[in-house]
Amino acid sequence: MFMFSANMGCDNKKQIVIIEKPTELLEKPDRKDSPRNRVIAQLNKGVRAEVIHTRYSKEYMFYKIRTEDGLVGYVMWDPSVMREVGAVERGEKQ
Repeated sequence: MFMFSANMGCDNKKQIVIIEKPTELLEKPDRKDSPRNRVIAQLNKGVRAEVIHTRYSKEYMFYKIRTEDGLVGYVMWDPSVMREVGAVERGEKQ
């Protein structure tokens, strides 16, 4: 699968998402059924996370996220699974 990446806007801001329904946190930015990928954790509804990086492919978009409890991995973007709550200044309480 061909992929390229892009960084999020301004360095002084961080983008925050909230998980809206249970989803898997993946080790790599690839489909969960890929033999090269594994599920790191199951994220429950209400989990807040900072978007560290965005990866785009021909068919999918993945967010590399860091949860409030320190888990880092990828979630496939899906508007029914997560909600973007905007950007906050780095160091500012979410």
